[in-house]
Amino acid sequence: MVLRIRVSGKFSTWTGSEERFRAFDVNPIDTINFIDGAYVIGVDFFDINTSGVQLDLFAEGINADWILENGITLGTVFEGRFKLCYESIRLQQENRIVGMAALVLIEGIMVVGTDSNYLAKLRDNNVNIDDIDAAISNQY
Repeated sequence: MVLRIRVSGKFSTWTGSEERFRAFDVNPIDTINFIDGAYVIGVDFFDINTSGVQLDLFAEGINADWILENGITLGTVFEGRFKLCYESIRLQQENRIVGMAALVLIEGIMVVGTDSNYLAKLRDNNVNIDDIDAAISNQY
């Protein structure tokens, strides 16, 4: 499915959470993960609105490269083809099983731009100032 996403979380690595990567069948060594970092703001190109759902996002291999090559970071809005997944994951550190939904990027389509209003709101609330400043310097 084609979705418009705003990145609202930080990159993560597989360290300490390899179970999550394996559950979604992505290679932990070659995958970027945004924990609670994909804010879905629309379906297809014409269904863009202000409400949305926040999920984990995985991008593996050439799709991870696409994320990096396009400077996608906190506050970036982009469109892509995604697979929606739901898995039961055994968290070894907590010794319990949890259900988790995530998006897996199948193909990056285009970068829309940076959501300056979102970044300004974060800055006003003194949230992730270092990340915000880095994102603002990467605006299109």
